[in-house]
Amino acid sequence: MAGSADHSKLYWGVFWALAALTVLTVGASYLDLGHSTNLWVGILIAVTKASLVATIFMHLKYEGKLTRGVAAFPICLFVLLSTVLVVDISNNWISQFGNKGAWSQPGMQTSGGHAAGGGGGEHH
Repeated sequence: MAGSADHSKLYWGVFWALAALTVLTVGASYLDLGHSTNLWVGILIAVTKASLVATIFMHLKYEGKLTRGVAAFPICLFVLLSTVLVVDISNNWISQFGNKGAWSQPGMQTSGGHAAGGGGGEHH
């Protein structure tokens, strides 16, 4: 019975950590740190939450090296592809709108000179 109580404490600790990270995610969404930094903060929090779930709730913490290695490969691939995607999005965003973004500009102008969501018309 003592082992069950230990796991219960661990699960509740992870629950409260996930709740706190969720609150942190919501709080971070209201900060204007620049588009790239906001993306990285969100991804860092999400990776931390996913790591907690995988290691504790999916019991990877207690698995052997082979199982951890099999789980690590798609995680590494995800991190690599996400990093490339975020860098690409950030570079395109900054080249089009600067570090503040289109939505902070009056009239929400896009690179084509038309208001965002204006629809139809010729594209320059």
